[in-house]
Amino acid sequence: MMKRLYIAFAVLIVLFAVGNVSAQDNANILRHNINYHVDSVDMWGGGEATFIDFDYNLLDLCVGPGCETDPSIHEVFGTDLVGIHLDFTMFMYLNSTFSMHGFSSGYIGVDYPVEITLDFPDHNGFDHGQTVPIHSTYTVQDGWALNTHFPTAGTIALDLEYGFGADLSVSVEALGDVVVDPIHLIPEFSFPSNPEFTTPVPHDSIAVLYLNAGTGEYAYPWIDETTGMPYINTGFLGNGDSLVIHIPDAFGIGITADITIPYVETEDRLQGQCLYAEGQDDWFYMHWNLLQFVRFIGNAVGHPEVGEIVDILEGQTIEYPIYEDYVITIEYYILHANLQMTMALVQEFTFCPEISATLRFATPLRYYERTTAGQIVQNGESDIVTFR
Repeated sequence: MMKRLYIAFAVLIVLFAVGNVSAQDNANILRHNINYHVDSVDMWGGGEATFIDFDYNLLDLCVGPGCETDPSIHEVFGTDLVGIHLDFTMFMYLNSTFSMHGFSSGYIGVDYPVEITLDFPDHNGFDHGQTVPIHSTYTVQDGWALNTHFPTAGTIALDLEYGFGADLSVSVEALGDVVVDPIHLIPEFSFPSNPEFTTPVPHDSIAVLYLNAGTGEYAYPWIDETTGMPYINTGFLGNGDSLVIHIPDAFGIGITADITIPYVETEDRLQGQCLYAEGQDDWFYMHWNLLQFVRFIGNAVGHPEVGEIVDILEGQTIEYPIYEDYVITIEYYILHANLQMTMALVQEFTFCPEISATLRFATPLRYYERTTAGQIVQNGESDIVTFR
């Protein structure tokens, strides 16, 4: 994800007398030094910058009664003499949202020392009514800096709402009569067994990941090193502690991850008369096998039988003799779901000020402001002339 912050300041130099001049080589060359300094400019204050504040829906899958998609099947396959009555009902709900909020402080510090040179014509070096040039330049002195301080208070959250249920059964009809009672080819199941929510279908929710950079609170899936059992690791960081989450594939919980609390450090540079600072933090990587993670949830909440549900959802081939020489074969899969997320925060800052000088004369004069290429920027007649 990329964020740009443009800062422009107008610095006004008013040269009323020789007393404003910090150095003077001779009577017609004036040098003036400005040591511009600011400590705390809002990092997100205007321009094209946008602070981090969003909710992104990664997955929204709803299947079954109450959803737009209902895959239930109630069909009879075969002939008028012998038919197979197939009943299949299911519901499935998977919804996941990734959120980042609160990273809205952050500030920038600028040091921008410059020396401005005004070169006036020599005394008695021009005639009355003659056009007289005044040359102006400025240079950035040593000690420049564009320092950035990324916000340290914010929350990161990844949640999952989940619910599953299914029943697949067949019966045999001959001449309109049921001759073989319904056979459940897969065990009828519903998970969670006591759902917290019932709309649009029964489901529960779990915090897959939660990081609060302000309070230090965290939650993420883990494996107990002693028992080898899965659980959600929760707690609070101590003052000054950092958090690096590394979940290896060896855990087999459906998540492989490398995650830290984001903090972008920038490197500044001077190019021409502008300051630039750029930085990037590759702070988030996660591969998520949702069904394997559902298996982890079942083990974490004390329902290892959820693994059998996951096996059913991932699919299989079923062969079952039902009547004399009839064998029913069903090959299916219901759901395969994998997500891979990689996130980086990129920041680019530019400080390119506009510096103006104001001259006051004893009488109004006709003037032209030209670039070094000779193009006219402005012209007029006044006893006060401001130019860049």
